[in-house]
Amino acid sequence: MQEQLTTKAIDWLEARGIDHETAQRYGVESFHRQQGEGIKVNFMVHDEAVNAKYRMLDEKRFWMDAGAQVVVWNFNTLLDKGLANHVPLIITEGEMDAISAIQAGYPHTISVPNGAPSGDSDDGARYEWLNQIAEMITHKEIILATDNDGPGHRLRRDLEIRLGVARCRWVRYPEDCKDLNEVLQAYGSAKVAEVISQAPWVQLKGLYNLDDLPPEPEKEIIKTGFDVLDPHFKIRRGEFMVLSGTPGSGKTEWVSDLCCRVALNHGWKIAVGSFEENVRANLAKRLKRWHRGKPGDDPKATQWVRDHFSFIVPTVDCEADLFWLLDRMKAAVIRYGVRMIVIDPWNEIEHDKPRDLSMTEYTGQAIRALKKFAQNYDVFVVVVAHPTKSVRENDQVMSLYDIADSAHWANKPDVGAVVYRQDGLTGFYVRKVRFQQDIGKPGNVWFSFNSYSGRFESAPEPYEIKRK
Repeated sequence: MQEQLTTKAIDWLEARGIDHETAQRYGVESFHRQQGEGIKVNFMVHDEAVNAKYRMLDEKRFWMDAGAQVVVWNFNTLLDKGLANHVPLIITEGEMDAISAIQAGYPHTISVPNGAPSGDSDDGARYEWLNQIAEMITHKEIILATDNDGPGHRLRRDLEIRLGVARCRWVRYPEDCKDLNEVLQAYGSAKVAEVISQAPWVQLKGLYNLDDLPPEPEKEIIKTGFDVLDPHFKIRRGEFMVLSGTPGSGKTEWVSDLCCRVALNHGWKIAVGSFEENVRANLAKRLKRWHRGKPGDDPKATQWVRDHFSFIVPTVDCEADLFWLLDRMKAAVIRYGVRMIVIDPWNEIEHDKPRDLSMTEYTGQAIRALKKFAQNYDVFVVVVAHPTKSVRENDQVMSLYDIADSAHWANKPDVGAVVYRQDGLTGFYVRKVRFQQDIGKPGNVWFSFNSYSGRFESAPEPYEIKRK
């Protein structure tokens, strides 16, 4: 039985512009515990409360029922055919924002069950609730009313990716408000209705005026985990990197070390497209060795790899071409929440080049597709590409123009680097950085490779280097 709202709870709601009778009708009630009084928001499916969110009134502290079903708030509105077939669906970041929309005359409103992601470490499991309602909203117009702050922008972007940009609008708030409930408090229900009704479409592409551009989440810049590289190279989601080097220079080992450092230091989920080596026998073993700091296996290392890595692996019966690869990359972002994707190596992909295109033209189009993917899905994409035959034979420190098939490898990446092995050391040459004011400047550093731990360690530059 639902507990009635207390006077203190009613005052708390009405201070936020929320009509307490509307709130109670939608499953809001009071609760008491030793620390004080709070409000409980029930998540109903038909007539059953399958979950609840709790908030203390005297402090901003939230929690939900442990182990309960994760479902959108106001799920039952999706069952109302009269609403579902005729009006847009509004998705808010919180329940009070949803009630604000309902009070303003928009009952076909739901709230995400778990708020906005707090950072880049959230994975695809955060959005599993979308699978429950996907078929119910397949053809619906969506209005996204997430908060006007960093986490809210990330939530909006994630929902656009999963729901499809073509059917999404976004709510633009007055400058002094960050969500629908603040609009309700400051200006009343009429203004809430106005900002919802005037929500612009999320732009697909083309020409915009300033007011058409939704606020973009600020791109977080993270360090690689190699301190000596900080002046030359940092990682930013949405960008594209190419890495090359002579045979035996340690390209694969180095990029594996980079992935492990990013996973350990920043909690990123990473997908590795492995086209040249056996994942279980080689790649997974290398990742586990890095985590342990020595050869061998243990349950903690296995679980760490399981938690942070997924693998894109072609099967014998498939044509693993660029379109196949992009499709798996998209699934990795949506299903597992990956933030970084490595393709190693490029030349092992099936390159189904149209007859009317040269290899240079095809490579340029492929790089554009990968860059577009990185931008649209907000991930950092790394491609490991082999050098030309002449470089392999001459054993020189190469440039990006020495990568096989096209000069586009030098011209189009946001970051370009090569590795080179000499006298038992590995040189890492940052050849190109597009946004030097943010990411770093070209330069080179040297490492020694510890085969026992699978990690690269800073080393002094050799006395004499063979230079191209």
